[in-house]
Amino acid sequence: MTVEIGPDGAFDFGGIPAEVVTISMRVPGYVMSPKNQSYDARNRCLMGRVEGDVVGLELLMEPLDFKGVIFNPGSLPQVKPENLPRDRLLHGVEEQNK
Repeated sequence: MTVEIGPDGAFDFGGIPAEVVTISMRVPGYVMSPKNQSYDARNRCLMGRVEGDVVGLELLMEPLDFKGVIFNPGSLPQVKPENLPRDRLLHGVEEQNK
């Protein structure tokens, strides 16, 4: 599903089933921040379970820094199987902003 972000950064979509979802965004010059609680470093997106309406989800994007960027698959963080984002509820940075 693709949605456009409003001028104030707000977005809304419905019909999402209660299951694991991923959210990625394309904003020129920006990337999804690892500060988002549901950040999936391997796929550079957010991933988490949705069990009902998600209201107030705040996603943080950071400026992309091309200086010294070299993709090395071996440098990806090692995640313990019990800590995979898909096993937790979907969250951005909203909990940190309270």
